[in-house]
Amino acid sequence: MCADSDVEFSESWILIWIFKYQSRFRHSEVSISSLIGFFSQVLKDADSKRFANFPSSSYSAKKLLRIDKATKTYAVCPKCNNLYKIGEILGQNE
Repeated sequence: MCADSDVEFSESWILIWIFKYQSRFRHSEVSISSLIGFFSQVLKDADSKRFANFPSSSYSAKKLLRIDKATKTYAVCPKCNNLYKIGEILGQNE
């Protein structure tokens, strides 16, 4: 079990996968919070007793997994809607 929580370690892999997905595909905090909320609802519908304490937001999931807040700032290309790191864009214009 994770310290100070009621979520089983065997279930925390779902949250870890979601955060790795966010990192890999550069999703925003809002989209990941929505994804965690969706997973929470689906899991609770499947087995309400087992997943009763599964977090419903990225804030509560990060608190549960003890993930420190590390912000990343991205810029959106208005033509293709891709996300780019601010440092990459500023480096190209200098």
